[in-house]
Amino acid sequence: MASLLSCSDSSSSSIADQQAPLLSTVELIPIADAYIRNGSPNQNEGAEDILRVRKSGKNRVLLQFDQAELMTAVGNEPVASAHLELTIVTNGGQWGSSGRSVGVHRMTAPWTEAGATWHCGDDTDSANSTDDCPKTAWEMDDSSAWPFSFAPTSTSLATNESAGVFTLDVTADVQAFVDGSTQNLGWLVRLINENEAGHFDFGSRESTAPPKLVITVGIPDEPEPPQCEVTALQGDTYLRKGSPNQNEGGLGLLRIQS
Repeated sequence: MASLLSCSDSSSSSIADQQAPLLSTVELIPIADAYIRNGSPNQNEGAEDILRVRKSGKNRVLLQFDQAELMTAVGNEPVASAHLELTIVTNGGQWGSSGRSVGVHRMTAPWTEAGATWHCGDDTDSANSTDDCPKTAWEMDDSSAWPFSFAPTSTSLATNESAGVFTLDVTADVQAFVDGSTQNLGWLVRLINENEAGHFDFGSRESTAPPKLVITVGIPDEPEPPQCEVTALQGDTYLRKGSPNQNEGGLGLLRIQS
């Protein structure tokens, strides 16, 4: 009997015959970054060459990317993916046997690199030990009044073995920034559970290993489905125990019966 179905897979064609994926990737460097800590609530760390995430002192990282550069990078294409890439300069360990989650949160209040502190989005005199920010004061201790989204955009697992680049997915936020449905005020990176130990120092934009926002735009090329051809049957019939030597191949039906 002939084969019922015969298919040819277009993926077996040569690479030259296949269309390249319609994707492009661009990397952006932040226009501002800093870290803040409640251990020194009026101190600004915007000029440092590290960005620190740590339980002790509740160290949290702030990152801001230019909206105009973002719009130029994406253009009219859909955002296929967007990730923050932070280079680990120091892994201070203490992440426990199974690791702990570090999350990225979308900021909901403005801030400046030179003025961001635990108490202020923009402290006008961060050289003293008081908060000088009546218009930009924010609440970093009370989770119900945080100047960033309570739910993280995404999380990644930090372990004692983590090294190289630490990646956080911000695809949804970047698409919202480009669509204009959400204002781009940057991100905050922190330990999800700040009662548990853990310590990373990442390179800041002042370092030789600055943070990056890596955006891939476009639509992946979909492979063509297999081309299939149905071949007509050469024969069919049914058989039955009640007439064990009778052939029914010439009938116009196929019977199943108890």
